[in-house]
Amino acid sequence: MRMAKRNSRLTAAIVATVLAWGGAAWAQSPPLPDFKADPNSATVSGISSGGYQAVQAHVAYSGTFHGAAVFAGGPYYCAEGSLTNATGRCMSASTSIPVTKLVDITKQWAKANAIDPVANLKDDKVYLFQGTQDTTVKPPVGAALNQYYRNFVNAAGVFFVNNVPAEHAWITWKKDPPVNKCDVKASPYVNNCDSDPEKTFLELFYGPLTTKTTGTAGRLAPFDQNEFFDDGSAERHSMAQTGYVFIPPGCDAAGANCRVHMALHGCQQYYGKIGDDFIKNAGLNEWADVNKIIVLYPQTKDDSAKGNPNGCWNWWGFGGEADYAKKSGPQLLALKRMVDRVTGQGPLPPPPPPAQCFTTANYWHVQTGRAYPLRDVYKRQDGAGDVRAFAVAPQARRRRRPSCPSPPPTPIWRPRCPLSFRPSGLSPTRCAYWPMGPTLVSTA
Repeated sequence: MRMAKRNSRLTAAIVATVLAWGGAAWAQSPPLPDFKADPNSATVSGISSGGYQAVQAHVAYSGTFHGAAVFAGGPYYCAEGSLTNATGRCMSASTSIPVTKLVDITKQWAKANAIDPVANLKDDKVYLFQGTQDTTVKPPVGAALNQYYRNFVNAAGVFFVNNVPAEHAWITWKKDPPVNKCDVKASPYVNNCDSDPEKTFLELFYGPLTTKTTGTAGRLAPFDQNEFFDDGSAERHSMAQTGYVFIPPGCDAAGANCRVHMALHGCQQYYGKIGDDFIKNAGLNEWADVNKIIVLYPQTKDDSAKGNPNGCWNWWGFGGEADYAKKSGPQLLALKRMVDRVTGQGPLPPPPPPAQCFTTANYWHVQTGRAYPLRDVYKRQDGAGDVRAFAVAPQARRRRRPSCPSPPPTPIWRPRCPLSFRPSGLSPTRCAYWPMGPTLVSTA
């Protein structure tokens, strides 16, 4: 009797924890799949700090990324490891940017194999956008980036737009809120300027595109970013544990040979700050959906301890990472590994975790969000491919069930747990494994 009451209290406490989460993302996202995408198709884009990071990725890993689109960014290694340079010459244009010096450094590092050979850049395509009303990254910075690239890329391959009265933002063809007007500087820093830059730079990279349609048939899925770091922790390098990937219809089928593009948000645009406002309004998914382009959306996080409270990409060396702009830079290496994964050039995704059975000895699984000793478990998969579970104790079933899909989907059950794993005082336990990553447990 005493044991039953204790288990009842434990179950009730866990139910309360689940209800408090109310559908939050799981602590561990599924691995990024290997789509066998075309390795020669990888390109990158970015805005502001993401623009600087896109330049770094393109230059440092020019053997991986074959084109770049940059909104409000500057030359490679502009900050030279200095926050003063970053906020001064590389943003406010308080002093001129030493483009010739940066070009020389690029060549020296390429010779030393700290970055890929600069010869890789010659035939690439580059799209550069610099708003004339940008008060964060001012026009001279964009002009310096244009000058920098022309030292490495054929002149015909550089497309520089510097005549649009845009404020500091990613420019999209989309118009509905939360997208702002062209001359506005406000979250989510995605503006409409009566143009379609996404079509322009994607056609620059891939040639004529099939016309986009309203909405998308593809899906957005989360993936684990931790595995792309040598120390197994994205957060130690100011990146979130979870990134996102847009998967067009058919791109997960064998032989699809889809293309891959990586889009890098700017400061204060990471998922933890604005949700999916950047991902869904950047204007990429609709074009990607009908043109077989997988879009990767890696995510940063705020990291005040390292002097990065706005969730920027590391383009000035915060956190003491002196090699931030080289191939050995942790963030850059992680981005390269993500592309390697989806193109089948890197290690295969790790196998799914085994099902876990709840006992008094593995209560920590509950604490980390991996297992729950509950009577009923319902699964729902939303349009973003994010798995959510609604776990209902008998006494709360009537109150909570309306929030579940109708009828509730059936879990994928593993075989019954061994007798030794059955919690004392409870009925026999069954283990459920969810393909998207987390392991859930329900009593039979």
